[in-house]
Amino acid sequence: MQIQPTPIRVVIIDDHLLTREGIRQQLERASSLITIVGEGGAGEQVEPLVERLRPDVLLLDLTMPWREGERLWQAKELFEPVAAIERLQQRFPATRILVVSQDMRQAVIERLANAGAAGYLLKDDALSVNLVTAVRTVHNGGVCFSPDVTQYLMERRRTPGPEEALSERQREILTLAILRANSDNAEVAEELAIAPSTYKWHLQNIREIMGVRTHAAALLKGVQMGLASPDALHF
Repeated sequence: MQIQPTPIRVVIIDDHLLTREGIRQQLERASSLITIVGEGGAGEQVEPLVERLRPDVLLLDLTMPWREGERLWQAKELFEPVAAIERLQQRFPATRILVVSQDMRQAVIERLANAGAAGYLLKDDALSVNLVTAVRTVHNGGVCFSPDVTQYLMERRRTPGPEEALSERQREILTLAILRANSDNAEVAEELAIAPSTYKWHLQNIREIMGVRTHAAALLKGVQMGLASPDALHF
């Protein structure tokens, strides 16, 4: 008897009800293997929902009130996404976080990737076409960024930083990691003719040199360095 794949469990957090409804309908129409298990519209709901439901993927907006029932323009306290993502990754590392936002500020995108976000989609970036692929990609351990995001970051590459100290071998490894962003470590290690444990060790050293905490942040910096085309991290 054929075993049916387990549906991807998704929680949606966005303070705009119409946005949540649109995302839910899009995901549910597009695939029977994606199930919406919870929704929320305020920052204070994020961690309780993830703790209770343990979703595979969290779709997270950035700009919203902290308290449920408040409007953004009248909110006394706003959601702090970077701190929230850091806490979620410490407490619930199995939940992959996919940011869905309109914010295109370089510092925000880089900080979120370094905090633990596995992807960053723009709300106006053809979500009806790309959202399902993005959810599947991050659920399978990959990273996924909107084309406009990676192109924007590459065009705004900063002055040389600590990442310039990478050796040629480390640049080679980081380049392949970007090009195989949606492959597992064993596959990339085999292509490099090294053991998976050695590959992980190299990646850790690369992150330390670059001054970043996460794999996604390292890949983004590699794209900014021009090691690979921004297309490598797209849908």
